[in-house]
Parts: sequence; structure tokens; C-alpha cells
Amino acid sequence: MTKESAKNELKKMLDYYEIDIDEIEDKDLKRAILQGYDRLIKAVRLGRLAVKIEDGIKILQTLRDGVTVIEYREIDGTAKTEMAGKAADDNYGKAYALMGSLSGLGEGAIKKLKSVDLSLAEVLGLIFLSV
Repeated sequence: MTKESAKNELKKMLDYYEIDIDEIEDKDLKRAILQGYDRLIKAVRLGRLAVKIEDGIKILQTLRDGVTVIEYREIDGTAKTEMAGKAADDNYGKAYALMGSLSGLGEGAIKKLKSVDLSLAEVLGLIFLSV
């Protein structure tokens, strides 16, 4: 897949959630997203990240083992309430809680991810904080 095709795949996700990264007001959150965005593009190109829009949206993350797939469902109120109790400036803590809920695996499972697998979940979570 070309870099342009990968960008278009991610654009489907951003458009679905009506997210414009340039309009994110939290400067730290915006900077963290921009720093990791190229990682998302590469993951799409390698087939480790896919956006599925059918009866809602699903994001599929294939871990580096090439076997395990984490499916993140569409953001809802249940997932957002998992962030309750996190400090307002704890973007990573909120992202782990949100992604844990969206995956159905829980925050602890996201925290146990390693390396590239964790960084992809982090960047997705940070993007989703702006929904």
C-alpha cells in the first residue's frame, strides 16, 4: 500500500469522528498525536492497522506477532466513563482506559502491550480523546 493510500485510510477514521487534528486545542495532546501519526501511517502500510466502516466503525490492530488482533469498537459513553478519575492532564492514562474499554480487554491489557504495539494503541487513544 502506498503512503497516500494509508493516509486516506486514516482520513476515513478522522472523517468518521469529525476530527481535525489542526483544530485540537490542547497543545500537548496535539503534539503527541502529530509525533505518532507517521507510526499509524506505517502500520496501515504494513497491514497492522485497518479501519472498517460497516454499521459503525471498528479499528483493527494486528499485533507484531502477526496473529493477535485487537478490535476497537466505536466510541460510546461507556468507554468515555472509563476515563473518570484520571487527572485532566493525564492524556496517556485516559488513552489507556479508553482503549481498554473500546477493546473489551480492559486498561490493564493495553498497559501490557509492548513496543510498537503499545505506541499504536497510544496514538489511537490520544486521537480518540478529542472525540
